This record gives sequence, C-alpha cells and structure tokens, in this order.
Amino acid sequence: MAVFEYTALNAKGKKISGMVDAESLSAGQQKLKARDIFPISLNRLDAPASGGVQDPARAFWKKGPGLDFLSSIKSSEVTMITRQMSTLLSAGFPLVKAIATLVPQTGSKTFQRILSRVKDALEEGSSFADALSAHPQAFSPVYVNMVRAGESSGTLEIVLERLADFSEKREDTKKQIQAALAYPVLMAVIGFLVLLFLLTYIVPGITKIFTDMNHSLPAPTQVLLSVSAFLKSFWWLVMLLPVLGFFCFHFIRKTDRAGPSLIKSLFPFPLPGT
Repeated sequence: MAVFEYTALNAKGKKISGMVDAESLSAGQQKLKARDIFPISLNRLDAPASGGVQDPARAFWKKGPGLDFLSSIKSSEVTMITRQMSTLLSAGFPLVKAIATLVPQTGSKTFQRILSRVKDALEEGSSFADALSAHPQAFSPVYVNMVRAGESSGTLEIVLERLADFSEKREDTKKQIQAALAYPVLMAVIGFLVLLFLLTYIVPGITKIFTDMNHSLPAPTQVLLSVSAFLKSFWWLVMLLPVLGFFCFHFIRKTDRAGPSLIKSLFPFPLPGT
C-alpha cells in the first residue's frame, strides 16, 4: 500500500489537498473519485523508513533539546494529536481509522506523511509502538515505550491520555521557563552590546590621553587596548560568530556519525528520555 499526496477539486469546486492510500496511482484516482473528489495532481510519497531499535544517543541527538523551533514538527502538534487519538479510541474507533481521521487535521505536511506511514505500517501488521519507533523525529523513546506498555496491557487510550497530560504540562513548564529567561537574556545581550561599544569607542579615547602625555601604560591596560583595537577592526566577526556557531551546531546534529559520538562522549550517563 502506497501513500499519495493529492491536489484536487471537491464537489463544490473548491481546491483541496490531502493524502490517500492506494495500491497504485490509478487506484488512488478511483478512490478519490468515489468520494466526489476530482484530482488535479497525484504524487506518490517516499516509502516509510524501516523500523528497528533506535540508538538512544542518535535519537537524543536528532531530537535535540532547545531547537524545536527549527523543526517542522512541533511538540504541541504531537500533543494535540495524542489527545485526539485518545478521545477517538475511548469512543470506540479502531486505531487505524482513528489515525486516518486525524491525518487531515494536522497542520504540518511532514507530520501528515508520518501519520500516513504509521497507518500503513499498522495495516501491514506492525504494532503501534513499532510503527512509531520508525519516526524518532516526532515520537521520543519514552513516548514509544509508553505506547508499547499500553498495547501490552490493553489500555492504550489511557496511556495516550496520560501522555497528552504529561506533554501539556511539559509545554506549560517550558513556556514558564522561557518567560522567566526572557528578561535575563535581554539584559545579557544589552550588556554585551554596551561592553562592545565601550571597548570599541570609549576606551581608545581615554587611553589616548595617557599616551599623548608619554606615560607608560601598565600591562593590563595594554592588553585592554589590544582587545579594543581588535574589536574596532573585527566587530562584525564577533557579532557573527555566535550565529555561525549556533547554525553549525544545528547542522552537525543532523549527521548520523559525529552527533551521536559527541553526545556519548559528553554524556556517559543515561540520557534523559532514552
């Protein structure tokens, strides 16, 4: 079973888009027409990634705390889908039908593809936990293990509800921390800019008075002057380095070798969420 992404017109002539699973392109077109949806374009998505046990360091590195805003999948969206899935299962919906119902409700195209692949894996006979474990960028090892426990005990809807509760509390805590750190971070940035201004423009003017008087300057003052001269010539480099460092770190953590090895060397103890 393949997954196709379509752009089509509904019975009212409104342009819509979504995903449909079918055996072939023609079968997908027929399936859409049976629902009074007339496809304009129908493109097959890539096959789902193979499952298997994920390396904890690799999963932690890929998930990467503190960089959620650079990801196309938001944790709040995963929380919302988890809550809705729990509600549907509690209402008696089969798991596959519940996931198929939730796919069009996700705002992220990437997350839509992931949910569609999870649904396909379930239809092919995989367990829900195994289907989720193939997508560590969206579902953490803790999430997968709790789902596995819920499947084993027959309480999947309860586990999903607790996962949603936990995720919502974590989001609230993260927002509170961000709000608490906003003012100190702002003050640190302003302080850095003021220090940069003093070293670049104010200090050279003051020290020029002493040099004009032919007074020998102490070693700390000479070091300060050297730093001031460097900043005056290369202030743009100082401003650019933190930004470059941030994006270099984000790029490196996407690699499959350097990132997990670095995490294992820096954190020999068990990683949170693994």
